[in-house]
Parts: sequence; structure tokens; C-alpha cells
Amino acid sequence: MHPGIRVVTNESPFDVLALELRAGDLDFIFGALRPASYASDLAGEELLTEEMVVVAGPGHPFLGKALEIEDLIHAHWILPRALSPARELFEGNFHRTGYEAPVAVVETGDLAIIRGLLMRTPMLAVVSEHQLEHEISSSDLVRLSVKLTNTFRPIGLIMRANGLHSPTADALMAAIRTTVGEF
Repeated sequence: MHPGIRVVTNESPFDVLALELRAGDLDFIFGALRPASYASDLAGEELLTEEMVVVAGPGHPFLGKALEIEDLIHAHWILPRALSPARELFEGNFHRTGYEAPVAVVETGDLAIIRGLLMRTPMLAVVSEHQLEHEISSSDLVRLSVKLTNTFRPIGLIMRANGLHSPTADALMAAIRTTVGEF
């Protein structure tokens, strides 16, 4: 830890974060990387790749069943925001097999909301594999046995291209790189 350093996180939609990053109100973004064509003024540094999985609460009717993509169409879903990379990857699983993608009952990336809804309702969520790792390993939530395809996405640091960082931002990014490298 570094005495005197205060860190504030912001879990806003990517477009809002990108605007704040460009304006200098944020030092960097840690999250899903966007294609280089998305913004030539931003640079991404890939730190890991994650796969998306389908997660349910204990006692969900789908537990223990071998599921196909068509079994999921009419489920009540907690999904990432519309037009986000995660949402597009998820919906692609349905479109590639000729189905319409499910409609989101709840759109959020807030893990506390996702966790609470899954534990108390028969909803499903699609998340990156490690986002709810603790809850899955403790059996509070369960990863369903349905294989999504093409849902790997790069995760990393996004910063202003050619931007200089404060020593504090450099220290925090170094800590993130070290932590990610341990997994």
C-alpha cells in the first residue's frame, strides 16, 4: 500500500468512462478491451482473456441438466448492457444457430445486483468466468453445463494513447498487472 493515495472506482457504461478518460477525469479503465478501430486516441493493453459462462442460483430448474442453446431462449435473463462487447458475444450464440437472442429482464454489470438476483430468483446471468468465481466455488451460485461459443474476450487496461500517467496511476496499474499475473 502507498500512504496518502486514495483510489476511487467508477462502474459506469464504457462510453461514459471513455469520455471521462479523454477529458482527463480518469487515469485509466480496467475492463473489456475494444477494437483499435473503436477509438484511435485510446490504447489498450491486454492482461488476460476471459470466457463467458451461464450462471444460476442454487435450486434453479436447469441445474444438473445437459443444456443446448435453444433451452435458454425463454429464460429470464440478467444480461450485460445492450451493445456492450459481452452482450454482443452472448447474442451471437443465438444468432449463429438461427435463434433470436433472449430479451434481458435486467441489464447490468453490477455484480452485487447480479449476485442478489441469482440467489433469490430463478433468473440466469452471463458473466465472465472469474467475476463470480468465489460464489461458484462456495456453491452459492452454479455454472450451468451449457457451452457458449466464441465468448472469449480480452480484458486489460485502456488509457489515452501517448498519454503520460501520474506516479500514482503508474503504481496502481503496476499493482493490477502483478495481481493479474498471479492468476
